[in-house]
Amino acid sequence: LLLFHGTAVSSLDSILATNFIVDALPQQQNTHNEQRKKTMMFGRGVYFSELPAISLMYGNGLLLCKVMPGKCETFKPQGVPPPDISEEYDSREVKANDSQGVIHIVKRPAQILPYCVIQLKKQSLTSQYIKPTQCAQPFNPTHCVNPSSTANCVHSSKGTGTIPSIQQNKSSNKDDWSVVQAIQDKCYDKRATTEKTIQNFTTHATTTDNNQTCTICHDPLSSAGAVSLSSCGHKFHSSCIHAVISHQTGQQHIQCPNCQTIHGIKTGNQPTEGKMYFRKHTGQVPGYPDCGMIVIKYTMEDGVQEDGHPNPGKPFHAKGFPRTAFLPDNQKGNHVLQLLVKAFRRRLVFTVGSSLSRGEDDCVTWNGIHHKTQIQDNGNGHGFPDMGYLDRVQGELKQKGVE
Repeated sequence: LLLFHGTAVSSLDSILATNFIVDALPQQQNTHNEQRKKTMMFGRGVYFSELPAISLMYGNGLLLCKVMPGKCETFKPQGVPPPDISEEYDSREVKANDSQGVIHIVKRPAQILPYCVIQLKKQSLTSQYIKPTQCAQPFNPTHCVNPSSTANCVHSSKGTGTIPSIQQNKSSNKDDWSVVQAIQDKCYDKRATTEKTIQNFTTHATTTDNNQTCTICHDPLSSAGAVSLSSCGHKFHSSCIHAVISHQTGQQHIQCPNCQTIHGIKTGNQPTEGKMYFRKHTGQVPGYPDCGMIVIKYTMEDGVQEDGHPNPGKPFHAKGFPRTAFLPDNQKGNHVLQLLVKAFRRRLVFTVGSSLSRGEDDCVTWNGIHHKTQIQDNGNGHGFPDMGYLDRVQGELKQKGVE
């Protein structure tokens, strides 16, 4: 298997020289020279993932490794940490669903061959690690943003910092929440919309290269009618593109199978009953001392899955809502806010699927657009300071056609 491993950049040379050491301690440190703790929450071993975004949660150094899993044990989270990998097995695969192993734990370094280092742009990374704490600053009065969660605290020197209960209707009071709702899907002819999308975003392509193939079906392009995508120029069989659009969520866009360029407006399957709320707050997020902050809340309700969901007609559950997120109230933070509003209206922020953290199916889950759900980072990457976050989340939004 080719799998990703995230670590501190300072650890890369050692790993390349001597391979992995299972009990090696993390190198990330805070200003008090305190190291990030090594929890090994799914058992003792070296941790990998098929998803680079998950590996990067462990450090900004990204390695692609060749891994021999050997006899592999499958584990699906049930809310209780598993024991270490038994002698019977060589590795453990932690699955979010039946098709994808999100985390792989390999018992012995002899099963691993570091293959290459993947270098990312510096502005997309952060190496700062902050000691776990409930509150951001010890000097100012403290007020909880979310009364239901003692982990989310804000410091403000201006009056009370407590966020009031969410109101459905916006008034002239500057402290009230602005409310966003997803765009409701209109009933339309799926086949006719697919044909119109192909007409709008492709042109007829001719090819004389008999070796050129359609990357969807791997047959020669010269064997059937081919089309060229209008923005990126990649060529496919018209029938293959038709099949891709017909089976995706929303038929009003084409996402190139080769380069992922989005033609048209991509929409998702986020439940339409949910709402997004946002407002300005006088508190600050660590790393941005010269501005206030933006507080975002999402609400979702249980419902029944529709076409485009994994199991149409089956109930889905919206657990863990309302969910709160934070942005700095500066120019870039407000730009990200507007992009998140656009993504929410297009039903791209959440999806219905399997929850790795809960070990449950048919749940409303995040859809690959990372949010800072804590004000202060406690070592899990979910809070501030993180000076590369605003750039990274803009990249994630762009991948979904939101820019």
